[in-house]
Amino acid sequence: MDPHWPPFSFRDDGENLAGFDVDLLGMLSARLGVSFEVVEAENWEALVGMARRGEVDLLFSTADSPERREYLLFSRPYVDFPMAVITPRDAPFLLSVESLAGRRVSVARDYVYFEWLRRNHPEIIVVPTESNEEALVLVARGEADATVANLANASHYIRQRGLTNLKISGIAEQTFELRLAVRRDWPDLVPLLDRAVLSLAPEEKAALLAKWVYVEHSALIVWSRVLPYVWAAGTAVVLTVAVFVFWNRRLSREVRRRRSAEADLLRARGRLTRLNEEKTQVMNMVAHDVRGPLTNIMCRLDLVGRGGCVGTAEFNAAREEIKAQVRRVNGLLERLLVVDALESGSFEPAFERIDAVLLVRETVEGHRGPAQSKSISLEGRFPETSVHLESDRSALAGIVDNLVSNAIKYTPRGGRVTVSLEARGGCVGFRVEDTGPGLTGDDKMRLYQKFTTLSARPTGGENSFGLGLAITKHFVDVLGGRIHCESTPGEGAVFTVEIPVEQSVSGNGGSPGRATPVERPAMPA
Repeated sequence: MDPHWPPFSFRDDGENLAGFDVDLLGMLSARLGVSFEVVEAENWEALVGMARRGEVDLLFSTADSPERREYLLFSRPYVDFPMAVITPRDAPFLLSVESLAGRRVSVARDYVYFEWLRRNHPEIIVVPTESNEEALVLVARGEADATVANLANASHYIRQRGLTNLKISGIAEQTFELRLAVRRDWPDLVPLLDRAVLSLAPEEKAALLAKWVYVEHSALIVWSRVLPYVWAAGTAVVLTVAVFVFWNRRLSREVRRRRSAEADLLRARGRLTRLNEEKTQVMNMVAHDVRGPLTNIMCRLDLVGRGGCVGTAEFNAAREEIKAQVRRVNGLLERLLVVDALESGSFEPAFERIDAVLLVRETVEGHRGPAQSKSISLEGRFPETSVHLESDRSALAGIVDNLVSNAIKYTPRGGRVTVSLEARGGCVGFRVEDTGPGLTGDDKMRLYQKFTTLSARPTGGENSFGLGLAITKHFVDVLGGRIHCESTPGEGAVFTVEIPVEQSVSGNGGSPGRATPVERPAMPA
């Protein structure tokens, strides 16, 4: 444990090691029936060095990162906190990490957000320090413009050191997930720790948080000025609740049908179990992905609620940020509803004659902005003449949009995404190629499953709901096409989709309007 990491582990007034992690260690020890020997070091950098050399078996309060996976295994997160952008009180509000471009940002060396900033934001001038406390002091003295830190840890030091000239200027997209890290040659310890953490009752974990984590209540807000933004936040919450209700009602219908089919009880039980797991995944995913936008909305509401800021640049920036966060929540809900419509068979394709070149070109141009923000070269290779096919416009656009969006999301800064189209053998072929991290063999086996987390991670802090490729596969099936992926780890990925030019209605008892593919040559390897 790091003795300079309050409120998780630190020396109290009696020089005893105390904190959230110390109490949690006692609970885990009791549940596993084992004793732990606590090892300390001068700072986190020294502890990381000991872990690399195999001198310690277990680290507390450790965030997962690609660099650390080379010598550590990670448990499930046992608690998570937002990452806060902290600046001098008289500095302008910085509503995102991107706003720190060109600024001096002090960050504790070897902390996960130190690695994350250097990897994803080379435009930021990172000033390494020995601890979070030193990073905050540099900002308070004016020797750094800002710092990015765990909100609970930063709040503790700000109160303890009396750094009243600092403020929280924004909340980063990423959350700081604290995990237990285990030496790589002890893999059997990870599931034991996971089970011990999961055995903690919610009341026990809540009591620990209440004991060690200080939460400062925000000042009064002038509601007459911020009522429109409160309405926007309320709409996001109502929509989220509506998804939960919608999903639970769907489960109820499934239960009633299974009760009327006792002869098929085993199959029904398996189906119900899968739906229950999906519901849990949905609730966890929505709770996680909605929490960030709602936290940002509340920070912006606190900003615009302070007297005298209406009409200022900070006010306008906060208003636009609130709109962007509400759009993020709506985007998540729309994806969930599309998946449900496809699975329930309520999605009916409307076939019409479409110029594929024009549709793909327009879709690619719609992603030009996100690509440019990451300095990604977005290239389109299309025939000079029109290529027509009979298809559903929304489904076809959804296929291209999801594939191009994924390629940009997983391609690092300065990379390349190429989109091409050609007509061959009664089909129109779409090809999306990127220079991202590629896919493993295990990734390919789970590629089109819903809510699946693959080995690759978005390179610019974007959200990944695990629904894009599942929706794409559904649309391809509805249009009677085929989708294929070629990828080698570290060498990018190529997605190829073939859609028949002509569509015919299935006459063998299939769903009305479902396309039957025409005869076409095999997809190239």
